[in-house]
Amino acid sequence: MIYTINRQTILGFTGLLLLLVCARQTLGNCTEEKFGTFPYFFGRTNIDCMDRTRRAALTPQRISFSGKRVHMWINYRGTYFEYGVGQSRGVHVGTSLYNHGNCAGQMESLPAGYSSLSVECLTRCAQNYATRYGRYQPMYDIVHPFANMMSRILCSSKCPVWCMK
Repeated sequence: MIYTINRQTILGFTGLLLLLVCARQTLGNCTEEKFGTFPYFFGRTNIDCMDRTRRAALTPQRISFSGKRVHMWINYRGTYFEYGVGQSRGVHVGTSLYNHGNCAGQMESLPAGYSSLSVECLTRCAQNYATRYGRYQPMYDIVHPFANMMSRILCSSKCPVWCMK
């Protein structure tokens, strides 16, 4: 009997392994506000408005079961972090959402967590995300790996080495 393994299966397995690795790392409790930390929020934008196709639980993360196609992003210290936007399906880091707010985004009212990392650290992580994890692939229906990875990074006590390359 011959089994075939496609790219989606490999990426799914890789994501599961990543979650297991993160489980073994000491991430700390980032859901409680502490002195010197800043809140971060998950947000959503309707994908149909953005005219794009749609896209893994140890730290705060979001999975959309609403049946609506949504684009996930993170807001930390007034900066938006998005992935898979524009013609290049690249990273957008800025003080406003991609498309300059033409598509209304909705930020959650309560913080997902708190972090003491710098905006510069998260910016570098976002910019190096595709190099580390691969270019955006429009294959995820309910999983938002970029936003969830940014959440995991925000829950760590120091900037990951791969972000600084």
